[in-house]
Amino acid sequence: MSGSKRQIHLGAHFPGVNNTTVWSDPASGSHIAFESFKRFVQTAERAKFDFFFLAEGLSLREHAGRIHDLDVVGRPDGLAILAALAAVTERIGLAATLTTTYHEPLETARQLATLDHLSGGRAAWNLVTSTDAVSGANFRRGAYLPYDDRYVRAGEALALADRL
Repeated sequence: MSGSKRQIHLGAHFPGVNNTTVWSDPASGSHIAFESFKRFVQTAERAKFDFFFLAEGLSLREHAGRIHDLDVVGRPDGLAILAALAAVTERIGLAATLTTTYHEPLETARQLATLDHLSGGRAAWNLVTSTDAVSGANFRRGAYLPYDDRYVRAGEALALADRL
């Protein structure tokens, strides 16, 4: 074994966006109040985490017969939250989750470039593809793409967003 050191990168994910992380303890704070986001990201920054990221939810979720609508009606827009967090942090990366299945490359490039500018170069993109027709129903083109097509579109969207 060599004597070289290995480095680990730590990311903090703000919970509360889906049926497995819906907050049930009132002491945990609000999943939508800016103060909760601020307290969480500043704690992660003090702990030397490399980045903070927010998931993107595009559809209602059902668990044990209960509908959880936090993804689409109960949670502020992730990019707006990250832009606000840029003003109250100094070093931690700010990662937005955006799906290439429904977001257009120009829109994505503009949004991430804005976040990057506001944060002094700390923006990151958690690129995902969306897999379900329920999310697709929230968008004008509807439906969803088959697995192979999603990843072709993701590759094209990444290349275009990078160029833009």
